[in-house]
Amino acid sequence: MAGRRRLPAAAVTVLLFVWVLSCGHVEASIDFANMTALQKHAEYFDRDKDGIITPSEIFEGYVAIGCDAEFARATAASISAGVGPITSPVDAPLPHLSIYIEYIHRAMHGSDTGAYDAEGRFVPEKLEEIFTKHAKVRPDALTSMEVEEMILANRDPLDPQSWGAPVREWGLIYKLASDKEGFLHKDSVRGYVAIGCDVAFSRTMASAVSAGVGPITSPVDAPLPHLSVYIEYIHKAMHGSDTGALDAKGRFVLEKFEEIFTKHAKVRSDALTSMEIEEMIIANRDPLDPQSWAAPEGEWRLIYKLASDKKGFLHKDSVRGIYDGKVFYKLEEQRTSPRSDM
Repeated sequence: MAGRRRLPAAAVTVLLFVWVLSCGHVEASIDFANMTALQKHAEYFDRDKDGIITPSEIFEGYVAIGCDAEFARATAASISAGVGPITSPVDAPLPHLSIYIEYIHRAMHGSDTGAYDAEGRFVPEKLEEIFTKHAKVRPDALTSMEVEEMILANRDPLDPQSWGAPVREWGLIYKLASDKEGFLHKDSVRGYVAIGCDVAFSRTMASAVSAGVGPITSPVDAPLPHLSVYIEYIHKAMHGSDTGALDAKGRFVLEKFEEIFTKHAKVRSDALTSMEIEEMIIANRDPLDPQSWAAPEGEWRLIYKLASDKKGFLHKDSVRGIYDGKVFYKLEEQRTSPRSDM
C-alpha cells in the first residue's frame, strides 16, 4: 500500500493558521500608554490592537513591510511556535501560539547583545557597542564574518540553549538588510531607530524601503545596486490606493488632506482612531490596482504606531507633519531626549 502523501510546508502553515483562528483567547491586559521599547516593537504586529498577536497578524505585518507571502508565512509559524508558549498566560487556550504583548519580555533570551534590558527597554549604548567591538573592516558596518564573531562572543557558556536564537535572528537581519557587497550598515537603520522603532524592525524596514524605492528613484547613471533613494525623484515612487494628498509631482494637495478628516474622522473631527484609519485605507483602494493595496496599509500603520497619542488618536497636525516631514524631526527629538525610554 502506498504511503500517505506529505503536505508541502506552505499547506501545513495554512492549516496551522486555520486551527489557531478557530481558537479563543484570554483577554489581554496591557498599558498601551506606558509600553517598553520591546512591547512597542511587538505592538506593530498587533493588527487589531487587542494586546494579542496571532500567527495571521504576524503574517500580515511582514507582508505590510514588504516581505513576500511565502517568507511571511514561514516566519509567522516559526515565531508563533517559539514565542507563543512563553508569553501565553496559564489560562490561555491551547495550542498557545498567540503572543501576549504584556509578557513579551519573557521571550528574551541569553547570549544576545544586551540592546534590550531585562524589562524590554532599549539600551542605545549596547547598540553602539555592536559596532565599536565587532566592526573591523568598516566602523559603520558589519560583514557576515563579523556578525558570526559577534554571535560567538555573546554566547553564554552556562546557557547553551540560548545559542540558537541569536543565530537565527542575526541571520535573518543580515539576509534582509545587508548590501550587495555583504555589509550590514549602521546608517541604514539609524533613522528608524531615532524615531522610535526597534532595531530588528528598523533593519527590516530599511531593507524594504531601499529595495522598493531605491531602484525607482535612482538615475540611470547611478552606481549599482540602486538601493539609495534620490530625493529629487521621490515622486516616482508614489503609488495608487492612497489619499491623493500628494499629486503626481509630489506636491501637497490641501483639499485632499482635509478630505481625510471630513470623510473619516467621526469620533473627533481633528483626529483619527485606528478603526477610522482602517476604514479610510479600504475606502481608498483602487479595485483595478490590487498591487497598490499593501503600501498604504504599511505606511498608515507605521504612522499610527509612531504618532498616535496615549488615547489612541492620530491628530490632524501630526498627519500634516508626516507630509512635510516635520513630525519625524519632532519624534527624533523626543526619542533622543534624556527622559525618553528609547
